[in-house]
Amino acid sequence: MCFIEGREMAQLSGWRNIIICALLPVIAGCLITGTSRDARAQGAAPECKELGAKAEGAKVNDVYRVTDPAKKERAAEIGNKIAVALEKPAEFRAYANCLKKDVILYIDGQATGNKLAVPGSASNNELIFFLRPLGGAREFWTALFGRPDFDHRPASVTVGIEGQAPLPSDKKIDLIVLPPGWLLFWLVLFIGLIILFFKTARNSFMLRDHLLNPATSEELGAYSLSKLQGAWWFFIILASYLLIGIVTGDFSNSINSTAIILLGIGAGTVIGSAAIDASKLEQRKTELARAQGALLTAKAAAAPDPKAVALAQAQIDALNGKSDGWLRDILSDGNGINFHRFQLAAWTLVLSIIFVTDVYVGLAMPTFNQTLMGLLGLSAGTYLGLKIPEAIKPA
Repeated sequence: MCFIEGREMAQLSGWRNIIICALLPVIAGCLITGTSRDARAQGAAPECKELGAKAEGAKVNDVYRVTDPAKKERAAEIGNKIAVALEKPAEFRAYANCLKKDVILYIDGQATGNKLAVPGSASNNELIFFLRPLGGAREFWTALFGRPDFDHRPASVTVGIEGQAPLPSDKKIDLIVLPPGWLLFWLVLFIGLIILFFKTARNSFMLRDHLLNPATSEELGAYSLSKLQGAWWFFIILASYLLIGIVTGDFSNSINSTAIILLGIGAGTVIGSAAIDASKLEQRKTELARAQGALLTAKAAAAPDPKAVALAQAQIDALNGKSDGWLRDILSDGNGINFHRFQLAAWTLVLSIIFVTDVYVGLAMPTFNQTLMGLLGLSAGTYLGLKIPEAIKPA
């Protein structure tokens, strides 16, 4: 039982007395627990302090990339092993172990999140780290590797115990932003894909519509705006993905929702355009037969009218889907260049430039907000909506 003595306390209501009695054991338990934790901490502190005193004077003597043991490379790229030679490495590691903290690699004063991989040999006092863009703010890695070029970028390197200030160091290593080997491999592969794509597209219907009545089996139709847009975004995103992977070594996490949505808009526009074209097929056949009859009539006249013949031929070419050059093909319907086609092409070009610039500067695919994505989607929807009543022949 709990008794609260005193004249004033006796006047307290019964429920308040009960609450105070219930809280007293909890408060006492917290005090006892806190006291025991402090005692344990104080018991461990002298040992760590002694090791810390032994580790005083530890500093970085050298930094290099681990390759041939006989030489020290002063340039490194993402994924390489970095060796940091220390004064008093054993004492420094013993102090970190006592504190139960990791030894972290620092670049330009920033903790990178790269933990000690393995201690080096006792002869050269090395600590070995793998260089990967793990920790630190995204802005730090962007400043370090953004706007990639072929110049080496010197960076100061040191180590430190997690949660503590890093060791003093004036040693630097040159960072290779674009690894020549991987860059050459992926560049050759990418250029090969582009050449193969355009060689195939030039002689196929990959980027073109089918002719309604081809003169020969090799005759191709007009270029399709929706197919070109889909191919454009595919190669933009593929090139961005490869650039990010080459520089950062990360080929798993660079594709984001914006890239998926852009590919989806391109694919949806292609599907919608194909469905609309299919719905107009019978109308085109009827109009084509009528235009061919008009052409025969115009030519059979006693004095053929050149304007009537030219108009009938233009109608036949438009209904048949004959190409008039890729730019006019994607921007024009039967009556010439239309704004809704120009709008879709313009927004696709502008947003792709913004996309590529952000990737080059920040080494990450940008996240377009809902307004920008809605704008491109609206342009695609307007194109499809106005494609339904779009003229299929010159008026």
